[in-house]
Amino acid sequence: MNQNNRAKKNGWLMGYLLLLAVHLLAILSDWELVRFITKPLLMTWLLVFFISVTNREFPNRNLVIISLIFSWLGDVFLMQSEPGYFMAGLGSFLLAQLVYSLIFIRIKKQKNPGGQWNIPLLIGIGIYILLLYGWVFQYLPVELKIPVLIYALAIGTMFLLAFHSTAVPRNYFSNLLITGAALFVVSDSLLAINQFIQPFQLAGVGIMLTYGLAQLFIIHSIFRIA
Repeated sequence: MNQNNRAKKNGWLMGYLLLLAVHLLAILSDWELVRFITKPLLMTWLLVFFISVTNREFPNRNLVIISLIFSWLGDVFLMQSEPGYFMAGLGSFLLAQLVYSLIFIRIKKQKNPGGQWNIPLLIGIGIYILLLYGWVFQYLPVELKIPVLIYALAIGTMFLLAFHSTAVPRNYFSNLLITGAALFVVSDSLLAINQFIQPFQLAGVGIMLTYGLAQLFIIHSIFRIA
């Protein structure tokens, strides 16, 4: 990467972090208009950044674009208060997770084709999903019980595929990818607890901080790994 491209890339990344910071400040300060503007801009910013630093031959480029578009749709739907929009947002993020999972499968085939699965981690993620879903289940409306279960399984699978996508020993960007996937799980867990069990202080900040960093880490690492 030459100096100009590096500076351009770093400028985009710093701009994203600044936008995320403004969005978090808007949540803390209850600036509804600013929050309404900045939230959909986050995935738009990442999408434009990714398109600008990759060409059409870049591996999995179209899949990354599709996942970011689904994520953007999910953000927009979840900003609405009507119940039907939550289902639409959940469906959009489910599709985003499935596309990310496909990307990680493709990366694994190239970077870690003979890698063994981490059995303790598989069991641990399974237990985590079971416990969290069991906790949330009693508070879910009937129409959301199955969709939320499917989504929980999808995001758990996404994390496992991210973890196994590259070989050990992992480099900085492999670890960044795993961290991003883990933060996605944390963000959605916080969202589920706040949405269905008990709203808690600073929930919006925690959800969006982990979500914003998750997307950034995943896209930034895919850019260097794929």
